[in-house]
Amino acid sequence: MKKIFLMSVGVGLIALHAGAVSAPTPVIDLNAIDSSINPCEDFYHYACGNWIKQIQLPADRNSYNRQTSALQEETTKRLNAILVDYTKGSFEVKSRYGKELGAFYRSCMDEDAISARGPVALKAQMNLIHQIQDSQDLGRVIGNLQDKGVQVLFAFGSSTDLTNSDRAIAQLMQGGLSFSDRSYYFKTDAKSVEIRNRFVAHAQKMFRLTGMSEEAAIHAGENVLRFETALANKSLPVEDMQDTTQLHHPMKIMGVISLTPKFDWQNYFAAVGIKRDLGKVNVATPLFFQGLNDTLTQFSLKDVKAYLKYRFLYTFSSKLGKPFRDEVFAYWHQYLLGTKEQSPDWKRCTLITEADMTDALVEAFVNSFDRPEEVRLRASTMIEQIKAAFGQNLSSLDWLDKGTRKSALQKLAKVVDKVGYPQKLRTFEGLDLRADDFFANAMALGHHSSQEDLKKIGLPTDRKLWDMAAWDQNAYYDPTSNQMVFPLGALVPPIFDLNFSQGANFGSVGGGWMGHELTHGFDSDGRHFDGHGDLKDWWTKATSNEFDRRTACLVDQGNHYEVLPGLMANGKQTLTENLADQGGTKIGYRAFLKATEGKVPSANLGIYSERQQFWLAYAQSWCSKETEEQIRLQVATDVHPPAEFRCNVVVMNRPEFANDFACRAGQRMAPVNRCSIW
Repeated sequence: MKKIFLMSVGVGLIALHAGAVSAPTPVIDLNAIDSSINPCEDFYHYACGNWIKQIQLPADRNSYNRQTSALQEETTKRLNAILVDYTKGSFEVKSRYGKELGAFYRSCMDEDAISARGPVALKAQMNLIHQIQDSQDLGRVIGNLQDKGVQVLFAFGSSTDLTNSDRAIAQLMQGGLSFSDRSYYFKTDAKSVEIRNRFVAHAQKMFRLTGMSEEAAIHAGENVLRFETALANKSLPVEDMQDTTQLHHPMKIMGVISLTPKFDWQNYFAAVGIKRDLGKVNVATPLFFQGLNDTLTQFSLKDVKAYLKYRFLYTFSSKLGKPFRDEVFAYWHQYLLGTKEQSPDWKRCTLITEADMTDALVEAFVNSFDRPEEVRLRASTMIEQIKAAFGQNLSSLDWLDKGTRKSALQKLAKVVDKVGYPQKLRTFEGLDLRADDFFANAMALGHHSSQEDLKKIGLPTDRKLWDMAAWDQNAYYDPTSNQMVFPLGALVPPIFDLNFSQGANFGSVGGGWMGHELTHGFDSDGRHFDGHGDLKDWWTKATSNEFDRRTACLVDQGNHYEVLPGLMANGKQTLTENLADQGGTKIGYRAFLKATEGKVPSANLGIYSERQQFWLAYAQSWCSKETEEQIRLQVATDVHPPAEFRCNVVVMNRPEFANDFACRAGQRMAPVNRCSIW
């Protein structure tokens, strides 16, 4: 059988290409270090400075991480090789959906067919929107658009019932904005005004590409911004969306109708395929839906139709031909993110296939290499060491009262780890994908994904499914199932390599990944869920108040950290991730000390002690190069703070770091007053 082999080296994986071994990047790279910088003043640029100076940001990227980006590139090439074989009718790498994967990828690559079919398909969809005459038509068309994967007005789908995590419930939530946070619509600084003006010009150009007259395109583009601004006005900011306790408002359908009587819910639900009683629906953001009623009253159908047309054009731009694809890239990627060039077609189509047919491709990916079970075993052992350290730490925290500590330990004991690859995958039965019709394929996949999601409503929660691909260089914690997931892609060098020291591995994957995800179970959001995954207040008031007091220190610290000249981080918006970084690194360090207790220190990097290697590995996991536009976008919209913040703000709060690098009290990385929670 033809395979793309992955061989075990310790716990790491080394890819073999045509018999040649590509040496993995080390967990700690001495060449990345800039020794001209004092580590006690700026540890991030000490650990990463030379790497940042030397790395060239690829033209098709707006950010590049030392630890994960090269792995992502290799993974994309590996998946592309599988897809290309499928297009040729070679199915030696087994997948139940090899033919469908091959057809979808080939249709994405067929620019001639896209150019020929795109205008015809576009005209049909634009006519459906244009022919809306009343609220009944509007509800039906919005349902049809959402069923095909176009996010308009709001988000609807299945979600875990927060108070009964064994069941799935229908959920309505704010959505439908082109920008990822409401702040883009209201900031009055010169750059924000320019961004909105350029957005209007971009929307107008998209309309002109459809054949719309100049005058009509001008008005339509202006109306899109006006309408989205009205939606944004009733939307919660990103920091408020982090508080799950404020997103739980279950009600009957009549309650939904009373919030937005202007909207035809009956026609909408019929169009998305709901043919049964939903029971209760969780309206996560009720104020948004009250505001939506006012918005639909305030704006004419012509205004709403302009908005719907733009959202469709944006969503399907890659399926409508090169002019649409180029225009979306020019505004959303080149202007807004600073990306210089589009990815080559093979890469772009591989990434689209990854996103649209994830679980079908996961099966092929897993079957494309010999799975070294040692990876799962060694990673699982490390996770258990992290858990043990977390439990010991819980017992020593003086701000936890006895009852809360007992409940926390009970929750910790129930945390489930999933390592490597999922044991169950989503199915793609019944799909008829064509190699010469990318637009139709995308519509079919959008419909399939929507219907598979809606089928879950009212059924038992399937805790075997993953929300991440096995190749991802990432991990996550799900509070509604109390599970941590660590894909195979996160268990390779330079993230994880047991040929390196324990200190380096615990600094990289132990604290920065495993400890981080575990701490999410006890962060400002995770603490509201019990060990089974149900929303439940298991903290006493005194402990809760003390937690809030201590997290206020982190919020203030974040608000005063300058990530670009004049641009501060958002302490409240990034609190959950900051808590996970802080707690994970502390626990990772303690687990490392326990794991190496009584053992001879590693001599991997003789100029650095093994304890120093812990901190270097943690810092170098964040070595990143980004465009300024990307950093500004991240600060405005992301719950994850920028890379420099995630390194320096963590180490400045850890007295162990100051001891290991002999920092004097009062130096920037060794402040007199530190923040500490977990």
